[in-house]
Amino acid sequence: MKNFNEELSEIKLEYSTKNRLIYFLNKCRKTPCIIYGAGWYGHELYKLFYNAGINVVAFCDTFKTGTDSLTGLKFISPDKLVREYKDVTLIIGVSLRDAYDTIAANLVEIGFGKLANTFEELSFLCYAKNQFRQTIDEIMPYIERYDLIWNLLEDDFSRQVLLDRIRYLMLGSPMTNSLYENQYFEPGIIHLGDDEIFVDGGFYTGDTTIIFVNKTNGQFKHIFGFEPDESNSIKFELNLFHNVTIIQKGLWNCDDILNFCSTSDVSSYILENSIRGGGDITVPVTSIDKFFSDNECQPTFIKLDIEGAEKRALLGAEKTIKLFKPKLSVSVYHKPEDIYELPKIIHEFNPSYRFFLRHYSNNFAETVIYAV
Repeated sequence: MKNFNEELSEIKLEYSTKNRLIYFLNKCRKTPCIIYGAGWYGHELYKLFYNAGINVVAFCDTFKTGTDSLTGLKFISPDKLVREYKDVTLIIGVSLRDAYDTIAANLVEIGFGKLANTFEELSFLCYAKNQFRQTIDEIMPYIERYDLIWNLLEDDFSRQVLLDRIRYLMLGSPMTNSLYENQYFEPGIIHLGDDEIFVDGGFYTGDTTIIFVNKTNGQFKHIFGFEPDESNSIKFELNLFHNVTIIQKGLWNCDDILNFCSTSDVSSYILENSIRGGGDITVPVTSIDKFFSDNECQPTFIKLDIEGAEKRALLGAEKTIKLFKPKLSVSVYHKPEDIYELPKIIHEFNPSYRFFLRHYSNNFAETVIYAV
């Protein structure tokens, strides 16, 4: 494998000759467009197309009729799409691969098989233009700093994941991914003993905790799940498990009360600056160092997937990382700088860590840095 700058130069050259975003948008300019799906993803696509001067004439939706209040576009049914709109460019505007595949199969079945986009093209468009609210040129300074993690990574597989992420951002190329069921617990990297004290940061409904219990065959010391959104954590059947404590707080670098956007799903998140207002509720937050300063046990394994608050949580675990060196599984895809800033923080706290990078989806989400 070449060094980082050589690899990046090759990707930049490919980008200059094969700009997938421009190619896709030009393809959509040839005929009027209809977006299938009027959820948030469909509306993000509409904004992208509108700003690019592409003519979107309607939303196709199975469950909605009349006119969309946000855009003024009419809703049409799939049957009407087949009968009256044979010559349009149809874009399936959904964020999940299974949903895309189901809709595409249904359209073919009812006689509309001419789709303008693959799922990979679509997720790339919404990621590059909306996930970070920046253009590729604006993201490039972050990409050029990926060299900060390149030499920290332990193996070529990790470095290939990093290059795949750059190619995804710049070219829309699909990312290779590891098995989803191994997320946070990659075999060969994470080794679990019988006395683990597991911190589940971003407990949600306890889905990761259940996987941890299964992987340890129920042999562990304790689980501490941090989840500020009670509408999520109450779905966990606590009575079925032993030695599990749910803390109704978010993880941060200090004790505080912050504004919080509660979506009652996996994407609930803490607002970075509580002074600005926003959010629909306030929640208490704490740090790992503060919480465990009054606890007889110390974490042996910390997982963080907390919708962009991972940096704050790591800063709040400085003492724990320095003194006890717990295993770490940390999501690094929520912000463009996370992929190099978060391992850099860990390394500065404790230089004895070894770092591995893995990816667990067929789109931009679910990239994890392991520190062991």
